[in-house]
Formats: sequence, structure tokens, C-alpha cells
Amino acid sequence: MEKRKILAIGVALFCMVMVIVGFTSVQALNSFDGVKIKNPDAYTIDFTKMNGVDGHTMHMMPGDELAVDFDIRQGIVDVTIGLDDNILYRGNRIDTASFKLPIDTEGDYRIEMKAQRARGSMSFAVQPAK
Repeated sequence: MEKRKILAIGVALFCMVMVIVGFTSVQALNSFDGVKIKNPDAYTIDFTKMNGVDGHTMHMMPGDELAVDFDIRQGIVDVTIGLDDNILYRGNRIDTASFKLPIDTEGDYRIEMKAQRARGSMSFAVQPAK
């Protein structure tokens, strides 16, 4: 009987340790240290540490341009910009870039970013048609 009690306590302690380790691992996979600014016409993110996914949606009109600036100093960052299933831009393992994307169709454009052990900054700003 005593051996069963010791075994049960051992199994319970092992399970508790595994839950703590699992929780800590999930927290490390989805961590962020930095500043995010999400406005109707702009999305800026500056981070010293990012693991996980973030995104923002902005409404754009035909003739608008989306000004995009990346400065990734460490880690891996993938970015997708699109309207529904229509991908306007996809960048894998981006580093430093600055460009404008012309907008032809009115709609709510989604910017998605996925980061792994990343440090850097990104900005997306709608420039209205003239």
C-alpha cells in the first residue's frame, strides 16, 4: 500500500512539472516585447523580441497606395498582405525593404506577420489617392 502511495505522489508531481514546462514553452513561443500601433490607416510595430503572429486590417480604396517599410535586424519574419483570398504581397524571411503597393480594389486588406526570435520594426501606411 505504501509503495502505491509513493508511486501516485511521484506520478502527480511528474504531471505537475510537465504542465508547468508545457505552459512555459507556449509562453516562449508567443512572446512580444515592443510597441504596436494600429490605426484605421496605419500599422506600426517596433519590437525587441517577437515570437508568434500579429496582424491588422485596413480599408483601402482604388488609387490608394500602401507604403511598406521593413527593418528586421534578427530572426525570421514572414509577411502577407491581401484582400480576402487575393494575395497582394508575400514576403518570406524579410529583412530590410521599402516600397509601395498600388491598390486597385476597394476593400479591407489584411496584413499578417509571423515572427520567430525576431527583432526589428515594420510600418504600413495608407497613402490616399490624389
